[in-house]
Amino acid sequence: MQRYFYLLLVLGLITLTILDCQGKQEKYPKSPESEATGRELRYKAAQLEEFLDSIGKLPSSNWAAQAAHLTDSIFRGQQRLKVKIADEDFTQLKKAIKAGSIAEGLVQKYGWVYNKEMVEKGKLPVIAFSFNEKREEFALCFGNPDLNWECDLYFFKSNQCIARHHIYHRYGLELAHFQDADGKTVVYYKENFESGTGVWWFDFYFYKYSGEALIPVLNVLQNGNISIMPAYSSRWLESTVLKTSPLTIKMTYYFNLGDKTLEEQQIINDSTIVTYAWDEKTQAFEGNYNDAKLSENQILSYNLASDPLFFLHSNYRVLKTCLQRKDQAKREAVLLYLDDLKAGLSD
Repeated sequence: MQRYFYLLLVLGLITLTILDCQGKQEKYPKSPESEATGRELRYKAAQLEEFLDSIGKLPSSNWAAQAAHLTDSIFRGQQRLKVKIADEDFTQLKKAIKAGSIAEGLVQKYGWVYNKEMVEKGKLPVIAFSFNEKREEFALCFGNPDLNWECDLYFFKSNQCIARHHIYHRYGLELAHFQDADGKTVVYYKENFESGTGVWWFDFYFYKYSGEALIPVLNVLQNGNISIMPAYSSRWLESTVLKTSPLTIKMTYYFNLGDKTLEEQQIINDSTIVTYAWDEKTQAFEGNYNDAKLSENQILSYNLASDPLFFLHSNYRVLKTCLQRKDQAKREAVLLYLDDLKAGLSD
């Protein structure tokens, strides 16, 4: 799939940059700023601080757009439908939901996607997710979503099928819902973009019932982790929904420059709470970042598609503070990090 090719390309470039930096260390003279760590710096400390300042002054819009492109395109690209189910068929559909199995012919009639391997004696499993019984808001999956890494979910408003979401969940569908302050139903789930040793990437996707449509209202990083090589930088942010009235998400995050067990290598290690309120004008949930320790860009910079320079820009103040304090070990760790980034840009 295109999104995985894009992600593998990004990770490959990161890995090549690290290996290339290792191979070029012998070309540069020993710098006094690196004596405590034994690693060589290519640039003087003053040059590296100027480099950090120059990145910190740049606009972030292009980096932010790049980092959000993959997740947001899928988030906003889920298919909207407006298919009315005939009364007789809708009666059959409700009976099938209670029985837990549905006739293949009925599924084929409306063009719903299903796994033919699950068909047995002309029927296949159907799993229902009820959100509001009074308004008949529910979703159906034709087959078991937990038997594959991805599934198709159909959302209904009474006898109308209003949306089809193709969800790549990887480890089983995690679908939840709540009633917002305006009484409308919000559903959300995790979308997976990458998983592996030292690599995790999920986003929370939130959608809201609005009239006869299901609209996208919030896309936020759920789990972004890059810690491929223990001797080099690693970062991780993980989000948890604490409550839904108001929508409140806790984010735990860290950024290490080497061995994460060493305190001097831990540049960031914290958590924060972000509350989201419904904005009728934008038809979306807007985060209250003024009362949080993280900005929207900082959160976005933890996803795997984000440019390292975007992460540098978003966390400029934290890194600048490390350079200004008397903690020599942290200062040198940040200098080495900046040294690798600047050398990678110059090569």
